[in-house]
Amino acid sequence: MPEGDTIAIDAKDRALHDTAREAVHSSPVAAIVALAEERGISLSAIQALTRLPLTRLLDPDRRLDDQVVALLFRMFAAVAPGTVVGKAAVNAVPMSFFGPLRDAIRVAPDLQSAVDLMVRFHPVLSSTLTLWAEDDRDGLAVWMSHPLDALDGGYGAELAIAVSCRMLRDELGMPDAVHSVHFVHAPLGPQAVYEQALGAPVHFSAAHNGVKLHPQALRRPTPHGDRTQFLAIQQGLATRFSQEPEFVRRLQAAIAENARNGAFSTSAVATRIGVGVRTLQRRARAHDVDLRGMLDEAREATARVLLQDPDLSMEQVAERAGYSTESAFRRAFKRWTGGSPVAVRAAEKTEG
Repeated sequence: MPEGDTIAIDAKDRALHDTAREAVHSSPVAAIVALAEERGISLSAIQALTRLPLTRLLDPDRRLDDQVVALLFRMFAAVAPGTVVGKAAVNAVPMSFFGPLRDAIRVAPDLQSAVDLMVRFHPVLSSTLTLWAEDDRDGLAVWMSHPLDALDGGYGAELAIAVSCRMLRDELGMPDAVHSVHFVHAPLGPQAVYEQALGAPVHFSAAHNGVKLHPQALRRPTPHGDRTQFLAIQQGLATRFSQEPEFVRRLQAAIAENARNGAFSTSAVATRIGVGVRTLQRRARAHDVDLRGMLDEAREATARVLLQDPDLSMEQVAERAGYSTESAFRRAFKRWTGGSPVAVRAAEKTEG
């Protein structure tokens, strides 16, 4: 692509811009930008797409909104269809991908301790990421979920899991710890490429993105394990982490996860967090959190994406955005944007 060319921004891309929120460490971005350049996309085109200068995109000390990363993945998919991003970019992504968690992971006394640390402090990686572990008949399953999984084509999950497998191999000396890898999306390339890159059987169309770890690997000593140093770093993370109340983090994650399923009520959030509605409202007030505003933001972002689908009627958009009637949805949309959903849909269609 010649210098100065631009990349067409489609409806979903515009929706991503509209819902931008700083969340993701920028370290994976340089790898994606480099891959895009190799395939003929100019730097000026990348800046036009993301609306950010390269100095910000490539600054290793910055956090970028996760939507910008999703835009880059979608751009990459458009120019290099069929590419397994995890294999193409994994070695170019620095271990700073794990941010301040890396030092603790390296000195974890065993894999179980490293997993426990990741689950506890995963919002350090992204404020909108949900990560959890559960016992499985094959060992320990570590699952992840992100609100943009449905918008970035699965590329984000592939890269995150590929870098995690590299961490197991290079930092913890456990290349054989992974029993299997699971992706929600369909394969983007040949099965053999995935399994060669990840070093384990790979399954698609799964319920969650994540990995299953062999049970015998969980208590295996790591090559750089130092329990004293591990506990000291963990305490430092806990002190830093406590600066943002756990309740707020759980609330953000619950709203993001519910939005993926079309659930936007206060009661749905309370159920996911595991408290009553009145308790949720009381704790939100205590933390000076605008619960209604957060739910409205999630609804608006969802509605903007749904409006780009010409096959959906306005009534269907309203229903999927959590409204019982189209008129209620129109009133809410007017409150959010000052305009009507019909006008926004028409404008998007004209621009597209």
